[in-house]
Amino acid sequence: METIAPELINVTGQLRRRLRRRQRDLFGDERPSSPELEVLRYIRDHPGARVGDVASALGQAPNTLSTIVGHLTRLGLAQRSQDQLDKRVGHLTLTEAGRNLLLLQRDHRIAIVDAALATLSDHDLYALRSALPALQALVNALGVLGEIGSQTLSQPHGTDL
Repeated sequence: METIAPELINVTGQLRRRLRRRQRDLFGDERPSSPELEVLRYIRDHPGARVGDVASALGQAPNTLSTIVGHLTRLGLAQRSQDQLDKRVGHLTLTEAGRNLLLLQRDHRIAIVDAALATLSDHDLYALRSALPALQALVNALGVLGEIGSQTLSQPHGTDL
């Protein structure tokens, strides 16, 4: 059976890039970067998370994550507080501005995708809805592979990904 991996990677990459371009309509040049938004979403979902835990969860080097957190703090989107018992440990929470930014960004992305979905046929909408569980299973499988490590991965299928 021929792999669909190259096509899937290509299509999902195009989808992400087009969504990011449309986000520029909302934020202009001041749009937070994708890694910054990812950190904000993680902090929203895990209030009080330690910097090291966020770095580990997102697969970021601790110094890279620390730079991102510093920038988000300066922008007033996140705040870092010291642990009461260990002053070397920082806990992260969103500010009201950070929460509002994520809500605005989510609503804008939903509106963009809803507008695009409205142009599709019923057949295409059904196909997309039917594919959602399989796509989620793929996301979960990729997460498990990441936990297992790259030593179990096979050689590429002769395609430059």
